[in-house]
Amino acid sequence: MKFDLSKRYCWYFNELSKIPRPSRHEAAAAAYVKEFAESHHLECWQDEWGNTIIYKAGSKGREQEEMVMLQGHLDMVPACAPGVRHDWEKDPLSLKVVGDDLMADGTTLGADDGVAIAYMLAILEDDSLSHPPLECVFTVMEEIGLEGALHLKPENIRSRRVISLDGGSETSTMCCAAGGIKGAISVPVHRAACSGFAMKVSFSGCLGGHSGIEIDQEHANPILLLARFLSELEEQKVPFRLLNWNGGAADNSIPQYSELQLVSEQPEPLLSAFRKFHAEVFTEFGPTDPGMNLTMEPCEASLSALDEESEKRLIALMNLLPNGVAQRNLTLNIPATSDNVGTMELKESEAVILFRIRSLYESGLDDELRKIRIAAKLSQADVEVLIRYPGWNYHPESALRDALNALIQKHYGKDLVIEGTHGGNETGIWSGLHPDSDIISIGSVEEKIHTPEERLDLNAFDRMYHLLIELLEVL
Repeated sequence: MKFDLSKRYCWYFNELSKIPRPSRHEAAAAAYVKEFAESHHLECWQDEWGNTIIYKAGSKGREQEEMVMLQGHLDMVPACAPGVRHDWEKDPLSLKVVGDDLMADGTTLGADDGVAIAYMLAILEDDSLSHPPLECVFTVMEEIGLEGALHLKPENIRSRRVISLDGGSETSTMCCAAGGIKGAISVPVHRAACSGFAMKVSFSGCLGGHSGIEIDQEHANPILLLARFLSELEEQKVPFRLLNWNGGAADNSIPQYSELQLVSEQPEPLLSAFRKFHAEVFTEFGPTDPGMNLTMEPCEASLSALDEESEKRLIALMNLLPNGVAQRNLTLNIPATSDNVGTMELKESEAVILFRIRSLYESGLDDELRKIRIAAKLSQADVEVLIRYPGWNYHPESALRDALNALIQKHYGKDLVIEGTHGGNETGIWSGLHPDSDIISIGSVEEKIHTPEERLDLNAFDRMYHLLIELLEVL
């Protein structure tokens, strides 16, 4: 399959891939969208954060119809394959076609949600299309907790018919989305000089993935597995001191790697305990993470280790933190509530752990946060809620969903699949701003988003664009 730049949505996706846009660094992408609006003489509004809204009048004869919002986010999750160097504030993505899929070379692709941006720009510039008045919303900082959309107010949004381009797939639509909490745990630590042999324990090659969509796949969390290893060393009375510990890429990604450095006067008991732990991990997680790699080897390290009291508090906390699916919604057959320990960074005087809680219920968010705060209190740690965003509840009546279902029946000969998602989504923001909104969420076919193996199905990318413009035509 060719990535055909003569197709305008492909061309815009390619152009967007030249602009670095990790969360909090979307200024260049927001400027590109604003310049697009100005060059096409379209009404445009942009706030101080970079959220941008472009309006286009309805096509001839449809000027007085009810407005429709199309919506996607400008930012992307920045993640690299092991050994790949990429400056996420300067370097463009390197795109490549593998079979029928589009990928980036060694990094995330940003199809989440570059597909939406490409679709909207292609639709806005095409005056041959038939559509109602359009409100195209380009948000920022979505991947770090819907932070950009949370700055919008009811008066900023005119539409009550919303087509989110950040969920669902070719023949399915979302009907609800989880709310979430992004939080940080800060654990104060003290260090002291030590001596002995320094060893590095590296855990890599885990599948990881999106902490909403793939949290129920039982993938290994290497940060917490290394916490378990440290706890086993304590139980077996193997002498060691903890030097450094890091892992994970983002709070909303299941970590793919973690690494820690230890020092010990007696390396043989340490190696023996590691061999036992290695066998345990591969027995338990070999089926879910077949490519994982776990090693221990000597290393060069600064011999300033956590003192015994700090070490015990940190290890205890990491073994108490909830992680994975806490509750399922049996009606929708999706996780209802979950936790993800996403990153660990051990600094000179503190350890910082980022986590993401998701739930279809506000009470579920509160309950998991309570558990984390109790565990943190026992370890003299602080918990800060960085972002909290609402969910989107299911509405059985939807004219938009009915219209989309008719098109799916026409083109695919089957009914639209209606499904919930455990992922956070800006649909919750739109529902909160205007509770009477009719909302659907559709998207392209993507795999392994938020990882360097992210893939965009190019055939589905084509089909979904044509389905979207047909949907706008028949509304």
